[in-house]
Amino acid sequence: MPTLFINAVSSNAGGGLNDLVHTLPLLHQQLGERGWDVEAWVAPQGDEELRRTSAELPALHVVCVNSPAHRARWELLTFPRIVRRRRPTAVFHFSNLIFRPSHPPQITVLRSSTFYSEKYAAQRRTSAYLALRFAVGRRFAVKTIHWADRIFCISESHRDDIVRTVGSAASKVKVSYPGLTRPDSAASLRKA
Repeated sequence: MPTLFINAVSSNAGGGLNDLVHTLPLLHQQLGERGWDVEAWVAPQGDEELRRTSAELPALHVVCVNSPAHRARWELLTFPRIVRRRRPTAVFHFSNLIFRPSHPPQITVLRSSTFYSEKYAAQRRTSAYLALRFAVGRRFAVKTIHWADRIFCISESHRDDIVRTVGSAASKVKVSYPGLTRPDSAASLRKA
């Protein structure tokens, strides 16, 4: 039976939690109907929000990543070790970033254009932490494009920012329009 591992520990506030409570149960249902096992890892905030919405997810693991150091350990060491040991068919990352190359195919959705946007890159960082966070994030954003097997983003302009940043490697980036079941239905809306 194919297995999908979902790394959703980055979904711990605002829009990330909203995406989590809508997407995770849907992925579990849709893939379960097609014979997939789905196993997910979430932060305590994600677990709390899923419980609040009464989502029933049988293979859900709660991971405490309450500091940048804990998150780095999870992304760079712990989760890759789980993937190597358990060998899922594919890995889906809720994060905008993929932190390590992996043998099973890796998929992500880039919801934020932060690290690809020239406008955001030009902004002044007000602290050493923010400057370091942006520099590290931008580095991993480019690596994400190379390490992922498929990437989805939510608009053509976002895709254009990615193409400007990474060039031909952006060929694996596909636009998935929010709220629409097929990309061609977005084209029909533009014509109207």
